[in-house]
Amino acid sequence: MLASVSVFRVVMGISSTPQMSDQLTEGASPVCVAVRACLDEFIDGEMSEIKTATIASHLHSCAACRRAETALRSLVERLRQTPVAASAPRRLRLQVAQLFDAHASRDR
Repeated sequence: MLASVSVFRVVMGISSTPQMSDQLTEGASPVCVAVRACLDEFIDGEMSEIKTATIASHLHSCAACRRAETALRSLVERLRQTPVAASAPRRLRLQVAQLFDAHASRDR
């Protein structure tokens, strides 16, 4: 187990086990703790192919981490569906839209 933890840390670029809440880490292996610390990047597609494959492989074999991933994906989806209470003033939105249009026209 210790060798696999070391290999995992090297692949993931982790020098030590990330600090997380006790609820997420209680009874979890060091690999599980590291995987759960990286789930947000994994879900958002912000990892290299090697890191993504490493996390995916672990999720395939670890039901507890799969549950954590499912819970996080559910939370992200609920947040995306939540209406934003405030928006930028109309004038600012128009200025930003004009800037985008100007850049798009220039790039053509």
